[in-house]
Amino acid sequence: MSSPSLAHYHVGKLMKAGLLKEQGEGYTVNKTVFENMIRLRKTALPLQAAYATFFLAALIVLLTVMRPESLLSSYVFGVVVATAGFAISAFEAYKAARAPY
Repeated sequence: MSSPSLAHYHVGKLMKAGLLKEQGEGYTVNKTVFENMIRLRKTALPLQAAYATFFLAALIVLLTVMRPESLLSSYVFGVVVATAGFAISAFEAYKAARAPY
């Protein structure tokens, strides 16, 4: 901020938008806009995208590096759990990204 008047201008805009409210000697947040978001440079991603990435990486490792010679029930269970975790996390990330703020 280059001057106090510029800061006052921006605070006024935030109050007019309903994001801040004046309380006592300062200001408090009235509404959260980006809840459960991860910021990567200039992009805001839903937190569930990190979960989806984790489950996808686990699924790739299971299908390539940890693949047994013969199918074991524990291996199949791990693949099913990783696939379900990825699908659910990816769906929730998609819903969160499409939600209006």
